Amino acid sequence: MGILLVGAIVIMNIDNLLRIFLARRMGNIHPLITLAGVVLGVEIFGILGLVLGPLLLSYFIVLITVFERENRIRRRTRLGHASETATGAE
Repeated sequence: MGILLVGAIVIMNIDNLLRIFLARRMGNIHPLITLAGVVLGVEIFGILGLVLGPLLLSYFIVLITVFERENRIRRRTRLGHASETATGAE
């Protein structure tokens, strides 16, 4: 019984640590984002939060990155049109 208990504790801890580092390597996700996603996901979704938490948090970060990139492109094109009309009016 003791060997089973120690084995389960060791295997679960190694699994938790490896999952964080593999997620970072495979998906370029920072381990703190994964950890925060797991903690918040379990609080909100229960046991499904182990998967849904980091996934939703990663999707949110990607969404913010895409939004920021699109706004940067729009700002450049808007400034480009403004400078063309300013130089064309002179």
